Amino acid sequence: MKSFDLSVEYNAINPSSKCIIERYELSKENLEFRARKHNDEFIEKLIQGIVDFENLKAEEFESYELNDVLDYLERTHKYYKEVRFQKIEQSLLSFSRKSDNALLNHILFNYFEKFKYELNEHIIEEESTLFPFARFIENQAIKSASDIAFHLNCPIDVKLPFKTHDDVEFQLDSLIDLLMTYEPSLGYMLSFKILLCQLKEFNRDLKLHELIEEEVLIPKLMQKRNALQKELDLLYESLY
Repeated sequence: MKSFDLSVEYNAINPSSKCIIERYELSKENLEFRARKHNDEFIEKLIQGIVDFENLKAEEFESYELNDVLDYLERTHKYYKEVRFQKIEQSLLSFSRKSDNALLNHILFNYFEKFKYELNEHIIEEESTLFPFARFIENQAIKSASDIAFHLNCPIDVKLPFKTHDDVEFQLDSLIDLLMTYEPSLGYMLSFKILLCQLKEFNRDLKLHELIEEEVLIPKLMQKRNALQKELDLLYESLY
């Protein structure tokens, strides 16, 4: 996979990767300094991943700490809700004002609202269950058998496959497919291309998010739970 250096000129960064930099609140002026506050190698790997997702493997993130992975996922949710949705809504409005196809406009808005609803529901579920459990299991001090048992009995079963992103991706894929069948006139070709580009970029971003959550975060939590179970078994054996 192509390497990437955060110290390069900000304006030279691939546009698709700027969305990663933005969610870490980096800018042209503070890029190198702020990256050092985080794990800059992890951020570089994310940028490589979104630019060259087809060649990305989950194993490339195995060496990074659980906190780095979770921080990225939480920042990504915030970025979707505060930036991504608004940009696409603005582009939809711009396109609809220029388009003379009222039916298409209605369908596009309808698909996007369904997609946004599914993604928001997914975010709410993760932020109320999976993420708190991950923070708890990573940060809580383990001092006794009761501490370990409390972790293992937390009402989140990460051993079962967590609800996937399939419904979310289906709505976004459907929206992109619908737009791809449309042939815009010259009068609104630009707004059409901007909207389609934003949706495709969101789709790539979402696939990266899914890979890291389902193939990196969940296995790390499983590993942590298994280690705690072994520790608990040894403590119980020492009592009898």
